[in-house]
Amino acid sequence: MSPDARRVKPIRDVRNWPVVQWLLTLPPAWQMRLAAALVLVAIAGLYQLCGVSDKLKPLPMPTAEGTPAPSVTPLTTPPVTATPTASTTPAATATPTAVPELTVGGQAIVGDTGGDKLRLRSGAGTMTQMLAILDDGTPLTLLEGPESLDDYEWWKVELTDGQVGWVAGNWLLPVAP
Repeated sequence: MSPDARRVKPIRDVRNWPVVQWLLTLPPAWQMRLAAALVLVAIAGLYQLCGVSDKLKPLPMPTAEGTPAPSVTPLTTPPVTATPTASTTPAATATPTAVPELTVGGQAIVGDTGGDKLRLRSGAGTMTQMLAILDDGTPLTLLEGPESLDDYEWWKVELTDGQVGWVAGNWLLPVAP
């Protein structure tokens, strides 16, 4: 096959078609509207060809009569009669359990860091020297705080190995005594 035989015939110049001439005389806003309508028609056609439209059927609408209510059959048990008793015991009252809070002298653990870990710093604030990186679950004793700085509540803490520093309280979980 010769190279000329494989050559593709060019498409006729569509700019001379009457419909195209008419479209070019429209204002740009109308041209955009027509283009958007054509795109929507093309998408709808693709949905139809792919069979997606068969899966996108609307749910059936409820009828005016509705569905019949299920029938209820009453229980045929004898009625219960109350018999007086000589003594009654008072009902047990629920005692509210205290929710642990971060307090000076209390215990806490590092938690909810999302795997990023918590930085132990030499002072309160994000610009102070970093002393260590603490994993989730690291136990701490709260020595001072909270101190508000750099959008965090900072707590002075002591680790179990005796190291002292400051941490952001956002990632401290209080431990009940």
